[in-house]
Amino acid sequence: TWVKGFDGQPINVTVQQDVDEFYSLLCDRLETCLKGTRDADLLRSQIGGTLSNEIISLEEEFPFYSEREEPYLTLALDIKTKRTIQEALDLYVKGDILGGENKYLCEQYGRKLKVQKRCCIKTLPETLVVTLKRFEFDFTTMTKVKLNDYFEFPMTLNLRDWTKAGLRDKERNRDQEDDGLSPSPSNEEQPASYYEYELVGVLVHSGTSEAGHYYSFIKDRDSGEWFEFNDTLVKRFDLRNLRTECFGGDYERGDFLTEWFSPNDKSSRNAYILLYERPKPRDLQPTGAPQTMPRALFDLIWNENIEFLRNRLFCDADYFAFVREFTIQTLPGLFEEGQEFNPVISYSREMLTKAGKTAEKGSLVQIEESPATQSLRLAVVVAFETLMKFKDFHTFVNSIQSIRALLERYLPGNFWLLAFLQENPRIVAHPVLDCNFTEAKIIFRKLLVQLIETTYKHEQAYFTATETLDGTIYQSSACYRFIEFYLVGMVPEVITQSKKSSSYLQIVKFIIQLDIHCIGLLVKANVPMRYIELFRAAIPAETVDMPYNRFSTDKNIEPNAILLLEIISFVIRSCRTGGIRHTKEFPTTFPFPAEKSKDAPDLPEDVEHMLRDPVLYPRYLLPLQQVNGSVGPLTSHLAWGSYSNSRYFIKEILKCICGYWVTWTHIDFLFSMIHQLIRLEDIYQKDRIQILFADEFSLDKGNSLLQSIYREVEHDKTYAVFCIKWIADMAGDIPAFSQHCKEHSESMAWMVKHLRMMQYQQKASLYAHTVPPHLNTIISGTLEKLQRELEIEAEAAVVDTLRNVDRDSDSDFMDNINDDDVKQAEAQGKQEEKLTIDKVPTRPSSPKDQADDLWEEHDKNNNQPEIKQENEPDNSAAPPNETPEN
Repeated sequence: TWVKGFDGQPINVTVQQDVDEFYSLLCDRLETCLKGTRDADLLRSQIGGTLSNEIISLEEEFPFYSEREEPYLTLALDIKTKRTIQEALDLYVKGDILGGENKYLCEQYGRKLKVQKRCCIKTLPETLVVTLKRFEFDFTTMTKVKLNDYFEFPMTLNLRDWTKAGLRDKERNRDQEDDGLSPSPSNEEQPASYYEYELVGVLVHSGTSEAGHYYSFIKDRDSGEWFEFNDTLVKRFDLRNLRTECFGGDYERGDFLTEWFSPNDKSSRNAYILLYERPKPRDLQPTGAPQTMPRALFDLIWNENIEFLRNRLFCDADYFAFVREFTIQTLPGLFEEGQEFNPVISYSREMLTKAGKTAEKGSLVQIEESPATQSLRLAVVVAFETLMKFKDFHTFVNSIQSIRALLERYLPGNFWLLAFLQENPRIVAHPVLDCNFTEAKIIFRKLLVQLIETTYKHEQAYFTATETLDGTIYQSSACYRFIEFYLVGMVPEVITQSKKSSSYLQIVKFIIQLDIHCIGLLVKANVPMRYIELFRAAIPAETVDMPYNRFSTDKNIEPNAILLLEIISFVIRSCRTGGIRHTKEFPTTFPFPAEKSKDAPDLPEDVEHMLRDPVLYPRYLLPLQQVNGSVGPLTSHLAWGSYSNSRYFIKEILKCICGYWVTWTHIDFLFSMIHQLIRLEDIYQKDRIQILFADEFSLDKGNSLLQSIYREVEHDKTYAVFCIKWIADMAGDIPAFSQHCKEHSESMAWMVKHLRMMQYQQKASLYAHTVPPHLNTIISGTLEKLQRELEIEAEAAVVDTLRNVDRDSDSDFMDNINDDDVKQAEAQGKQEEKLTIDKVPTRPSSPKDQADDLWEEHDKNNNQPEIKQENEPDNSAAPPNETPEN
C-alpha cells in the first residue's frame, strides 16, 4: 500500500493502468525509498543511463558545440511507419536542423547560427528497457488509438551506432572520406561488449487503446528457455512464435483467428516493452557476510506457499468434478423416505445454545447433522468458494443449478440452507452486491426465491409466530428470520454499494409481495425512509433540473431508481395512512387482499411528510410517472381520505399540465394521474373535483385548468384538444365528475364551440396548417361525448347552414364554395353559435399575449356586430372557471 499515485493517493490494484506510466511511477517511488541507503543508486546503476542533448553548429566559420546530459530509465521509441527497431533508433538520434527563421541564438558569438539539435545515448545500463510508443492521440477523431503496425526487433542488438561515441566516429569517417583520407581508428574507451545486448523479456499488450490485457515472455537466464507468464498461467514459450505473438501487423497465415478477421485487420497482441540485457551482467549479490532470513519472514513465505498449494489443489478441475458428481449421484440416495422433519421446530443452534436446550426430534438442528444435509453443505461451500475466492463464475452457475434440483427433492435442505445463509452474511452479499457476472447474480436470485417460496409455503400459517425459550422470545419461522435479516440487516451494506444493488432490490421486490408482515418489518426498522434517500441519490442532479420531456426516456436514470420507485410505491400502498385511519376504509390501491388490511402497519408520519416534500414529489416522483406507472397509485393512496394531500397533489400536477415546458405529448401521463385521483370514491371526491377547476393556483398558462386550456386553443390546438378529450373521458367514466360537468355546463360550453370550429376548419381546409389531420377522429369522438355529458343538443356544422353538400367528398365540398361564401358562413356560424351556446369567455390578457380571442378577431375582420341574447348576463370578461356556478 506504500505505492501511491501521482495524486498522492494509494493505488487501487483492481484498476488497470498503462504499464509504461506505472513503471515510471514505480521507479520514482523506489528511488524515493532508497534515498539515504547504501543502495540509493541501485536503479540507476542497473537500468539507468544517460542521454546527451547536443547542439552542433553547421557553420564552419562559427564552430560551436553544446551538451546537456539527461538521465533515463527507459528509451521510448516512435514506431509509426517504422518496421524495425534499427529504423526507430535512427529516427531517435536523427535530430532537427534549425535554420532560417528558426536559427539558434548563440551567446558565444552573439548571433544566430544554423545548428543541428539532436538527442543520443551517452551511457548504457546493464539492463535496457525499451518502450514502443503504440498509443497516440488521433486529432481527426479526437480519440486515443493503438498502433498495431508490424514492428520487428532482434534477439541480439548492438547499440554502438546510436551512442554519442558511435555517431562521432561516423561523422569523422564521413569527413575523412570526403577529404580523400582513409578512416582513422576509433578512440573508443569502452570495450565492444559494452554495446552488446540480448533480449531477455517482452511485455505484450493485447487489446485496444481503451481496454486490454498484459502478459509477458521471459527468458530463464540459467536454462536459456523462454516462458509465458499470463496471470496464473505459466508455460514454456516457443521462440518460433515470437513473430506471431509480439511483432503485430497482419495475422499470420494459419493463425486460428485469421478466419474471423478481414485481410485489413491487424493483430491486437504485440510487444509494448522490451528488456535487453548484457550477456554477462554484473553480480548483484550484496557484499559482506551472507545474511539469514528472519524467522517471521520465513514463516510468512512458507504459509503463503502452503496456502497457494492448497488453493491450487482445491481449484483442480478433477476435484470440482468429483464434488459435483458426488452430490448429484450420492446425495439423493441419502434422502430418507418419510424422514421426520417438523418445520415448526425451526430453531437455530444459536437459539438452543442460549436457552440451554437440546434439539428436539425432527428439528432443524437435528436435520443439520444428517448425512444428506452434510453432503448438501459440502456442495454449497464448494460452490460459493469457487465464486468468492476463485472467481470461477461458470462453475458456480452449474453448481447452483445442481443444488436447486436437489433442493426440490429434499425439503429439509431448504430450511437448512436458508438458516446457513442467514448465519453467513458475506455469502449472501457477494453474489447480490459484489459480483459483476450477470449469470451468477441471476442464478443466485433464483435460488433465494426458491428457498423463500418453499419455506414460506410450509410456514405461512405461523409466519409471525413466536416461541419462548427460557424466558426469551424467538421467531419460530426460519423464513421470517431470513427475511428480517435480508430486508433490515443488509440495508447498511446496500447503502454503501447502492449502485450495485439492482439484484438485491429485485429480491426485495419479490419478498414484500409475499406477505404483508414483511412490510411491517420494513416500517418498524424505518427502512422506507432509507429507500427514499437511495432513490434521490440514484437520479443525477442535472437530470432533475431538466424539463419534464427529458424524463420521457430512462437513459438518464439508473435502473436502481426505477426498482426503488416500485418498492417505495408498493410499501406505501401497503400501509395505513392518516386518511385511511380517518375513514377506516382502504382504497383499491391496497395491493393485498382485503382481509389482510387488518395487519397493515401504520405509515410513519415523517415518511408521509417526506413524500409531500416540495422538491421530492414535483421534481423526482411526478416526472417518472411517464417512465414507470408506480407514481399514480402511490399518489392516489396518499390522497385517500385526506383533503390536504389531495389538494397538494392536484396542485402539483396542474402546475405541470399548465406549465410552459409541457406539450401535448405529456398530457396523457399527467391526466391519467388526475383521473386516478378523481376516481377515488371517498368523502373528498367532490372536493377534489372542485380543486381541479378552482381558480386559486398560480399557473403558467392561466389561473385555472379551464382558463389555461382556453388560452392554448389558438396557439396549440393539439394541446387544447387532448386536454378537452381527457375532461370528456373523465366525465364519461366517473359519475361524480359527470354530474359536476352537467351542473356547470355553461362554463364549459365554449369547449364544444371550439371543437366544432376546429372540425369545420379542417373540413373546409381553411386553416389546415393549424389543425393537425390526426386530430380528426379525436375531435369527432370528443365532441360527441362532450355534448352528451354537458347535455347540449347536437347542432349542424356551420357550413351546413350555407349549403347541403356531400360531407364524404372534400373535393366536391371545396369546389362549391368560394371565398365570399366562406366568409359569410363564418359570420353566420358565429351568430348562430352565440344564440345557442352561452357566452364564450374572452382570452385572458397577459404580457406575452394581448390579442383578442379567435371569434372577436374574426368578427372584427368581417365587420360583423356581436349579437347578444336578450337578458343574457354580460360575462365576457370572466374566464371559464370564474362563473358564479363554479
